[in-house]
Amino acid sequence: MFSKRFILSVLFCAAIMCVLSYVWHGIILTDFIKLNRSKGKLLLFTSFISFATAIVMVKLYDLEIMHQYFKKSPIIRGVLVGLVCGLLFFFVSRLSGYTFNTTGEFKQTLVDIIWQVFEQTVGGFVIGIIFIFQYQPESED
Repeated sequence: MFSKRFILSVLFCAAIMCVLSYVWHGIILTDFIKLNRSKGKLLLFTSFISFATAIVMVKLYDLEIMHQYFKKSPIIRGVLVGLVCGLLFFFVSRLSGYTFNTTGEFKQTLVDIIWQVFEQTVGGFVIGIIFIFQYQPESED
């Protein structure tokens, strides 16, 4: 059902995005220290979100329309998917209220959106790399 390429892409993309999220929120901004929630549950939730995001990104990456326009440039296709997902997921998190940004200042919101797009773009780049190095012949339907 799922190819080796799909599984590797999801695993590596989720891992890198989870690490980037932890570095950003746990080390650079120290948001995790300020929370009253269990750190273990928060890391588990972050891992789940990264995994779910990676699945969505790999599925979008492998859409036929993406193959039509970016067949010869898998890295650009991955970066584009990451960019779009970064923007989309940022707006979904803001609308749902799941954000560490409690001030609502424009500067903080701008930094948040730039980081979110960066994180997902790196994930898309990883997907592109996996799709290059994990050769899978085109299926003939």
